[in-house]
Amino acid sequence: EICETFFEKHHQLFTWRRPQAGSVAFVEMNQNQLVDSSAEAFCHNLARDKGIVLLPGTCLGYEDRFVRMGLGRSGFQAALNALDQCLDQGYTGA
Repeated sequence: EICETFFEKHHQLFTWRRPQAGSVAFVEMNQNQLVDSSAEAFCHNLARDKGIVLLPGTCLGYEDRFVRMGLGRSGFQAALNALDQCLDQGYTGA
């Protein structure tokens, strides 16, 4: 449920599809909203700049427009709140 609110708020950047089963989601990013049009670069820069880790889909053999989110991890709510705050401040992976 916390994801629904987050992804509704940031629908310009993400396409949210609720997982069918399990606690992992592959979320599509709107590359037009990213500085360098790369989900992989966004993930690397986000980890480097903000300490927030999303796994780029390219690490799992998927296209460079997806990120993997572990929804069931401890601290997920805090991490999602931190990502929300970064995006509210205009962070685009620069």
